[in-house]
Amino acid sequence: MHPQNSLLTKYTLLIKHILYEPKRMQALIHMLGSPEGAVVAVHTILGAIEQAKPIPVSLVHQLAFNAYVLLVDAAQRVTGKKATPELMHRVTGLIMHATNQMLGGRKGR
Repeated sequence: MHPQNSLLTKYTLLIKHILYEPKRMQALIHMLGSPEGAVVAVHTILGAIEQAKPIPVSLVHQLAFNAYVLLVDAAQRVTGKKATPELMHRVTGLIMHATNQMLGGRKGR
């Protein structure tokens, strides 16, 4: 396995660990009620990881995407409601835009 893939797997498992804590999951799923809330939810998860261990810049976009997909999957399991592909595409674009802005603040680190 390529070292980058191994790191991605480790960080994705951290996302799952954060997401599957019941009270946190409930709050994060509630945030998915709006596209802007979904962006906040994803960046909340990434922020929790960053506090423990800096995320390599090369993984931030993929981890943001992974966090969103895992959130949507959890929400669909809990609520029984399905997200439309159009909404997921729109929200993914918002998340990537916000992630680019977040990375702009990390330059020089």
